[in-house]
Amino acid sequence: MRESEDALPTEVLRTKRLEFVDDKGEVRAVLGTREEGVGGLSVYDASGRVRVRLEAGELPDQGSGLSVLDTDGNPRVVVNMNNDPDKDSALILLDTDGKQRAVVNLHASGQAGLSPTAGQKDRSIKLVAMDDGGVHLMLTGEGAPKAVLTSLSEDDIDDPAAILALLDKDGQGGVHISGRRYRP
Repeated sequence: MRESEDALPTEVLRTKRLEFVDDKGEVRAVLGTREEGVGGLSVYDASGRVRVRLEAGELPDQGSGLSVLDTDGNPRVVVNMNNDPDKDSALILLDTDGKQRAVVNLHASGQAGLSPTAGQKDRSIKLVAMDDGGVHLMLTGEGAPKAVLTSLSEDDIDDPAAILALLDKDGQGGVHISGRRYRP
């Protein structure tokens, strides 16, 4: 029998940092805690660059999350959960310049949102679902015409309606169409 087959497993292993290495002795993953008390796991590629980072903190300003980094060390995908109950949790996709291009978020109020953004211009689509049932679809952008489609929830008014608003580049009213029933 080999020596490893004869050895009994250790019940508890206590350490502040554990490094996993490949056959060449290069660090490929690190499991440990930082001075601030944040526990984490970092996974490295064959060139020694951090490519994935998982961190778990418990203080409001620490949060917990997962980051997937490109070969330059820039985050490209981030999943975060803020420990402050009044702040958002989100999934964020970033482009090579570090600009947020798509965000899915959930606020403590119950509001959920999805927002893809154009890369070259300040243009975005925002889809928001309110906790009370209201839904909003907005086409936005600095210096560009805007469109808003809103479905009011039943809690907002006695006669709920859908509203479409087409606005000029300054956000001023252009066309408003309401789906509310006409009552003379």
